[in-house]
Amino acid sequence: MEIQHGFDVDNVPHLDSEFTLFCPNCSSEQVFRYKDSKKIMAERKRIREEMELREYVKSLAEQYGFRCSFIYQSVTITTPCGSWRFDYHKRLKHLMHESTYKYNLKTGNESFWHHQFDRKMSIEEVIKYIDNHDKATMRRKSMKKEKV
Repeated sequence: MEIQHGFDVDNVPHLDSEFTLFCPNCSSEQVFRYKDSKKIMAERKRIREEMELREYVKSLAEQYGFRCSFIYQSVTITTPCGSWRFDYHKRLKHLMHESTYKYNLKTGNESFWHHQFDRKMSIEEVIKYIDNHDKATMRRKSMKKEKV
């Protein structure tokens, strides 16, 4: 008998494991199976779908050579030119971009992120936009170096 964390592991029911109960009314043993409730099955499905969506976002980002990390329901995509953040669950994407200047030019307050746009876009379109934005930024930087 194995004991972990103070529990008798052999006596803990596992999904689809069988157990028998004696029925005093019919004087026979009945075989039963442990099954998940609808709530547990729905939660497992939600977790599985979330993990699949995260893998999908990660694979799209990696196609462009970007890295990504997840915080709750948002993703931070790191590119050679900066970082981007958006909620990948919503149809209306609220895209935030890492500020070049770490303060707000109007107020003088610290501002590490600024609002880029709110648009109805797919995840693929957002990542394509990020790629195009980075390419344009790289071109501007190379043009400035050529002028100097």
